[in-house]
Amino acid sequence: MSTQALGCSQGSGPPPPPAKSAPAAPQTLPVPASPLVVGAQLERTHPHPPSFDGGAAEFIHESMDDLYPIFCEYRSMSQGDKAGLWAKKYYGKWVRWTGRLRAFTKDGIAVAQKPGTVTFDVSLWVDDRADLAVLAQTYHPNDRITYIGRLDSYDDVFQKLYLSHGAILEHADPRPAHRPPDLGQP
Repeated sequence: MSTQALGCSQGSGPPPPPAKSAPAAPQTLPVPASPLVVGAQLERTHPHPPSFDGGAAEFIHESMDDLYPIFCEYRSMSQGDKAGLWAKKYYGKWVRWTGRLRAFTKDGIAVAQKPGTVTFDVSLWVDDRADLAVLAQTYHPNDRITYIGRLDSYDDVFQKLYLSHGAILEHADPRPAHRPPDLGQP
């Protein structure tokens, strides 16, 4: 194959200057289909309704075992997809779950949902501190409890779900009836 076929010049000088073309026509910008807004009033956006809007409680049937692999495992899906799914399908929905009470906090309780959890899986915010004081007298760490709460947020690094407006409904296991001590009387 010759060097001319490859478009190479055999001389050692600079390549010839490019051919001059006709002057370019001025560019015009496309006209938008909708009117262009030049000035606007900026308002703070609210991505979610307020934490408690007074509307009807919508319960979902998903368990912690359903939600944990999606929202509490770091690489279960992209952060954007995870946030979108949470906002669209789960945020603000109510759950009724049974778990093991781990501890009382100043704002609520910590609950272990998964077997083998060392600390807790769910943080449940209780609105009324007076209710929390009564709960602390009625329930004790390691009790199995049934509770409700509104899904508020998740943390896929520390692997936790956060619920608001929580309440303990009942002991999940029947409590033994209190029997007076046997005093050795016939």
